[in-house]
Amino acid sequence: MVIFGAGASYDSLARSPPTNPPQDDPLRNLRPPLANQLFEPRWGPFIQQFHQAGSLISDLEKGTEVEEQLERFQNDAQQYPKLRVPLTAIRYYLQAMLSSCQANWNNETNGVTNYKPLVFAIDRWVTGEKVFVSFNYDTLLEEAIRSTLGRRFFTLDAYIGGGLKVIKPHGSINWWHYVDSPQLTQRHIFPDDRTSALIDSADEMRINPAFEIDAPKSVIDHAKSLIPALSIPVATKSEYECPDDHQSALAQSFPKITKVLVIGWRATENRFLNSFARGIGKNRPSFLVVSKDDVSALQVEQTIKSRLEENGASAEYSHLPYGFSTAIKNHDFDGFLKS
Repeated sequence: MVIFGAGASYDSLARSPPTNPPQDDPLRNLRPPLANQLFEPRWGPFIQQFHQAGSLISDLEKGTEVEEQLERFQNDAQQYPKLRVPLTAIRYYLQAMLSSCQANWNNETNGVTNYKPLVFAIDRWVTGEKVFVSFNYDTLLEEAIRSTLGRRFFTLDAYIGGGLKVIKPHGSINWWHYVDSPQLTQRHIFPDDRTSALIDSADEMRINPAFEIDAPKSVIDHAKSLIPALSIPVATKSEYECPDDHQSALAQSFPKITKVLVIGWRATENRFLNSFARGIGKNRPSFLVVSKDDVSALQVEQTIKSRLEENGASAEYSHLPYGFSTAIKNHDFDGFLKS
């Protein structure tokens, strides 16, 4: 199993970013953002496009405790339903901003990211089932699998078919739900007008639970009202935005996992870790943690270890004291995958 967090996409170009200070990185404004960068002023055009989010932006653009703040907003919305309007605007904002960011990043990298050599190495050295779990909204992983292995994600079934599974618990920029109500009038014929009207009516919105994928051979109807199928990034991340059969496929894979590669993930998704710990039973999988430096890697190790031990599970741990790009350059994954 490979688990990807935001740090994997941020560090997905084989030119390592300076870490101190990050402002020295010439590519900083092009990299897929980390959680604390999701609402920076550089994304202003998208904030303006989904203006209903403006009431929350001043608290979010500070870049500190973004996920904790969003979780507070979500909790407060239960008592103050009007908060659902800016929170719904944020869902549309994230989809549009990250789609644009990924397109720019693909141009910068010429489509060559660290995901591709990693997928190639895993296919080369690992036999048996392979499970990729991405907590990112972007589709850089899917693009790498398509380019390297020829696997195309034209349908949602393609994510869990065969011996390779891609699970995205928090949704994806190309996944959508149809909106069953409100039914919009003819004056909302233009997409921007339709989206704005949907956001304004968030308090009464009824979302169809079925997932739709926007792909070359999909049958998604863009004439209908749509909402992005991605979850708001919050601290404890207890909500999944993922098809039920994907979740079942993930759960069924846990008892078979012998190795876990963690890249750019902070291990804060308690729901996932609890399920993983219960699913592996008495197995002792080997973890290799890749983070930006030794301190952060050790912290991720400890977080995973604590969560597993709370559920009566155990594992073996090792880590690399540098990020995704350096690990790819050094071919550090080969030994872990071969052993």
